[in-house]
Amino acid sequence: MTAAVPRRVCRSATLVILLTVTPYSSVAKLVVPGGNGFIGSEICRIAVQNGHEVAAFGRTGRPALTPAEHPWTQEVEWRAADVFEPDTWRDLLENADAVVHCIATIQEAPDRNVTFDRVNADSALLAANEAVEAGADAFV
Repeated sequence: MTAAVPRRVCRSATLVILLTVTPYSSVAKLVVPGGNGFIGSEICRIAVQNGHEVAAFGRTGRPALTPAEHPWTQEVEWRAADVFEPDTWRDLLENADAVVHCIATIQEAPDRNVTFDRVNADSALLAANEAVEAGADAFV
């Protein structure tokens, strides 16, 4: 699977740059595949705290964080969706400025089709292709 490269590709691990500096000095819309995971939820939190619009999806939807303790979770549009079924999340990309891909696994389970190649690589390529098709400016 090959992906076209979005107009701007951020290769930095310092995602705060994407969320806090120009050209996103105004509100940006971010879509975070895997936004309910450990890293993805931090990306969502930082983006919300910096005034950005955030939509996130993952297999289970919302993270296991209570809104009382984590009020920022109420500002995110959460969706339960499988990255390998883009019809279930493609509409979130409408008017998206950036896609911050946070789907990954640290343990394979081939009997459940969870392999490093599929989850860590193929999911990113699929999300990148969808971001390009939707006209997102950046993919991280």
